[in-house]
Amino acid sequence: MWNDDVLWAAMGRTLERVSGHTADVDSLYTWEEPELFYKEAAKNDYLKNLEQLRRTMAAENITEYEAEAGTEICRENIALIEPYVAAHPDTEFCFFLPPYSILYWERQVECHRAEYVINVYKTAAETLLAYPNVTFYTFQKETEYITDLNNYRDETHHTPEGNRMVFEAMYKGNESYGTQVTAENVENLAEEMLLFVNDYPYDTLWEEEQEATD
Repeated sequence: MWNDDVLWAAMGRTLERVSGHTADVDSLYTWEEPELFYKEAAKNDYLKNLEQLRRTMAAENITEYEAEAGTEICRENIALIEPYVAAHPDTEFCFFLPPYSILYWERQVECHRAEYVINVYKTAAETLLAYPNVTFYTFQKETEYITDLNNYRDETHHTPEGNRMVFEAMYKGNESYGTQVTAENVENLAEEMLLFVNDYPYDTLWEEEQEATD
């Protein structure tokens, strides 16, 4: 069975190789064309997956057992990283939560998973921050950025400008963007994020589409 997406992508890469063009490591798998990032693209991608969303919504709310199982999977994944962190105490390891768009959080809220997802994030931060050579950042609190869908091509993939701001915040200590997570503030940050995503007026994201159908 032919897969059109794979076929055309493979053909493109083959033609580039034949013409002598190869991507270097710095530009590998980059999507930097500005025309890719606009709110209609992000919203259309969300709507494309709407049927799957509805099936998920039709299922029962995530149970306490499932939430605990998910948290345990998180711990197991982090356990794969911890030996490297512990073995290199003179190396600073920086971890971060990227600025996923408000569409991502709409999906989590609609599927009754927001609290579960944020708790997994909190578990990851608390576990890793036990090491003195770890810094942890969250960019989910950049509400002006994550609610501007022109910064996205889908729910999660944001502009190169977003990447630059993330990098500068962690590398240069740019306090105007991003929030450093600590053992002291992780609980409050999780509570604030849950309150924000639960209370956000998601209907306003779709006002243009609603007006077009009226």
